[in-house]
Amino acid sequence: MKNLIFWFVILILVALLIAALYVRDVHFIAKYPLDFLIELLLIGFVPSFVLLILIKTRKLAVHLAFFWVLLISIKLVLFHVFAELAGIYTLYFPRY
Repeated sequence: MKNLIFWFVILILVALLIAALYVRDVHFIAKYPLDFLIELLLIGFVPSFVLLILIKTRKLAVHLAFFWVLLISIKLVLFHVFAELAGIYTLYFPRY
């Protein structure tokens, strides 16, 4: 089951990357770079802090915490960037 989840995440990220390379919607990033940076930080690190709390409360190994927090943060940031470039957020949240 773990392998299935892993490959599903990889498949989603690759599909978003292909769509991002095809669409290249950079309007929001070019017009509001600070807003996009704030979104990246919030989307990447807020869920990771929750994971850090879970690791601490379940008394898991601290050396693994850094790895998992970094992995989750990178995955969420990549998803957000690819989704933005693919035009998904422009479709769901039009500003015009």
